Amino acid sequence: MDEGTNYDQRAEADSAYTSLTSFEFVFILHLMKEIMEITDMLSQALQQKSQDILNAMHLVGTTKNLIQKLRDDGCDSLFVKVKSFF
Repeated sequence: MDEGTNYDQRAEADSAYTSLTSFEFVFILHLMKEIMEITDMLSQALQQKSQDILNAMHLVGTTKNLIQKLRDDGCDSLFVKVKSFF
């Protein structure tokens, strides 16, 4: 922000910094991290060649339940994590 060679570069850097440090951006990053952690388990399991369809369906159901639990109960803990980030 301070070392840009012209006003446009400094303004662009300032705008990017403001966006990256906003509560909304940090909240979305933390939410995506939680979702990726949940879906990674399913993704890893489905990539195994020895996976049968019944076990795969069970894993899909479990992942769906975990995402629903995050949706129903996880907002409070997610807000705490985001607030502690600042």
